[in-house]
Amino acid sequence: MTDIYIYFGRFHPLLVHLPIGMICGAILLGIWKRFKPEAVSYQTLALIWTTSAASAILSALTGYLHANGNDYTKESLDIHKWSGIGLAVLSSVVAVIYLFERSGLWMHRLRTTLVTSTFGLLIYTGHGGGSLTHGSEYLSISTLTEETPETMPRPASIESADLFTHAVMPILQTKCLGCHNASKKKGGLLLTDHAVILRGGKSGVGLVPGDPSASELFRRVSLPSDHKEFMPTDGKAPLTDDQRDILEWWIEKGALASMPLAKTPPDPRMREVLTNYFQLNRDPMLDMKAEPASEDDLEALRAAGFQARRISSSGAWLDVTYADSVKPDLSVLERVHEQLVWLQLPNCGLTDEDMEDIAGLDKLFRLNLSQNPIGDQGIAQLEGLKNLEQLNIYGTRVTNKSLGLLAALPSLKKLFIWDCPIDSTSVVAAVRPGLEIIHQVR
Repeated sequence: MTDIYIYFGRFHPLLVHLPIGMICGAILLGIWKRFKPEAVSYQTLALIWTTSAASAILSALTGYLHANGNDYTKESLDIHKWSGIGLAVLSSVVAVIYLFERSGLWMHRLRTTLVTSTFGLLIYTGHGGGSLTHGSEYLSISTLTEETPETMPRPASIESADLFTHAVMPILQTKCLGCHNASKKKGGLLLTDHAVILRGGKSGVGLVPGDPSASELFRRVSLPSDHKEFMPTDGKAPLTDDQRDILEWWIEKGALASMPLAKTPPDPRMREVLTNYFQLNRDPMLDMKAEPASEDDLEALRAAGFQARRISSSGAWLDVTYADSVKPDLSVLERVHEQLVWLQLPNCGLTDEDMEDIAGLDKLFRLNLSQNPIGDQGIAQLEGLKNLEQLNIYGTRVTNKSLGLLAALPSLKKLFIWDCPIDSTSVVAAVRPGLEIIHQVR
């Protein structure tokens, strides 16, 4: 194939949409004609089917040229090629039938059969083209329930992650697999699993464990974006700086198929890179879903003496404050428990018995109970608040007994215990990584 033929072949992805749209339009007009015969003439249908056939023929020709300039597997390419040729032929036959329209039951049945067959072949051919471009499972219903790099659960911590499974492979799936899958092995390179990644392609060995500079895969993604060998090509989004750093570090550490980070702890710089990549510093509220509270619910809060402020662009999350010294009716908070994430209840006479109402507010991230006569019995009821990140119990009756329970709250990052009957020894014992305790011991 000369370069000029390959160049014309590149118009196939553009031209292939013409027969798809025109054939579908012709079929819809044909259906309309059955219900309103006078609405569409046979001459109109003949013109549309003729144009559809011409575009299908042109698409098949450019598809043939395009196939010879790419590394598709023979089996999948042959299926798409012959179905494309069949579609061009079948749509041409339908066009001829409309051009030389003859009435009669047998002609009607023949036309209906051919049009239905054309539509079925159109779907099959389109599926084959999508499989060539994006992989054989791209248009499969079953893939909708499979995990993808976007839907895979993020590791809870750096130490619980495997570098290849949770970082390297998702990066390659997102940025590289469109051109290096089982149906389309551009440059002879396949990136579907660890073994074939190491094998490489036409340019040589893909990876040299321990040496990123000698690894063709890493070299290609690290080139300037205007370099002719830069990957990914065709205007696809390049790897981010964090993704390149992860790939480089993986190769430096041996490019293993299994690399638990608990056994290979990253240095501070890579820990920051991985924290960003796994989004471990992402606000958990961004992953929560809720409908905004109704105006009736907000009005009920205001009637009970609460002030409510929306704190998200969606309007779903609420910061609720009670600023009166008279004990509030906490039961009204149940109406917005799905939206309530920040709750301020300072100096309003709350006791241990009132904590039962607060214990059910499981979306809370911040809770201020300062200057209330609350003790250990009340605090014990808060152990179910798994999202709680900040708790203020300044000026309460909480003692050393509750510190262990509070330190065990999985999300707690900041605890205010100023002016509580707690000694310094208990504070030191309760401190853990990620938890800041602001205190003054008596």
